[in-house]
Amino acid sequence: MGDGEKIMNEMKYTQDGKKVIVIGKLNSTEWIVQEMFVSEGVEVPGGEQFVAKTLLDKPAETYREKRIHELIDIERKLEISIESLQEKRIAVRADERANALINKFYQAYENIDMKELKTLVDFLSGRITHLVFTDTHNPRIVTLLEVIKCESDYGHQFEGFRLVSLFGCNSNGERHGEELKKKNYCLDWRLNQYRDGSGYYRSFIPCASFEEAVEELDKIAADTPVSSMWVKLKAKYGLRYPTEERIREYIQGVCESKREELTKLEASMLRKQAEIEEMEKKS
Repeated sequence: MGDGEKIMNEMKYTQDGKKVIVIGKLNSTEWIVQEMFVSEGVEVPGGEQFVAKTLLDKPAETYREKRIHELIDIERKLEISIESLQEKRIAVRADERANALINKFYQAYENIDMKELKTLVDFLSGRITHLVFTDTHNPRIVTLLEVIKCESDYGHQFEGFRLVSLFGCNSNGERHGEELKKKNYCLDWRLNQYRDGSGYYRSFIPCASFEEAVEELDKIAADTPVSSMWVKLKAKYGLRYPTEERIREYIQGVCESKREELTKLEASMLRKQAEIEEMEKKS
C-alpha cells in the first residue's frame, strides 16, 4: 500500500488553516480534499471538493501567532506573581495596622467616644430597642428582639440569644459621619452573622427608640450618594435625606446615562448593519 493510499480519508490541514478530509490523490503533488465543518457539535465534510498542493498534519502556526501564545504565557505568569505580591502586601499592611493600633492606643485613648460605654449600660438596662445596621448595600432599622433571637443557624427552634459585641477599632471606613473621621480610633458595635460567632460581623448603631433610629439613619443618608436604595429608604422611614433636589439630580443623571448607553447601542447597531451590508456586497 503506497503513502498516497494510506492518507485517504484522513484529516489534514491546508496551509491557510482549513481542516480537510483527503478524498484522493490527483498527482504526485496535488490532493483532492473537502473542507470539514462543525454541525451541532459534530465535524462533517461540507462544501465542494477542491485541490490542495500541500497538506499538514496540524494547523500551521505563523510567527505572529507563536509570539502571541508566548506573550499570553508571560502575562499569565506575571499575573500569578502580582497576585502573590499583593497577598504579601496585604499581610504586611495588616501587621503594620495592628502594630500601629497597639503602639498608639494610649495616645489615642482620649479620642475614643466614651458615650458608647453609656450605651453598654443602656443595653444591660433594657433601654435599647432598635438597631440601625450601617451595611453599605443594605442599611436598615430592625428591633432588638428581631436580631438577638437565634433563628438562622439551626432551623426555627429557639436555642439561645445572639450577643452583640463592642469593638475598639480604627475609625477609617468603620462608621459614618465627619465627626468620627476626625478621630483616630472609635468604639464600634457589631453583631455576628451566627450565634456561635463563626460568621462575619455587621456594624450597627444602638438606639433607644424607633425615632432615634430614624435620626441615625438620616445622618447616614445625608453623607451618602443618592441611589435607588436610598430613595426607597426615604419613603419607607420618612427620612429627610436625600433631599428632593438631590433625588432630581440623581434621576437626571440616570436618564442621561441611559441616553448615552442608547446612543452607543444605536451606533453599534449601525456599524454592524454596515458590516453586514458590506459582506453581502462582497459575496
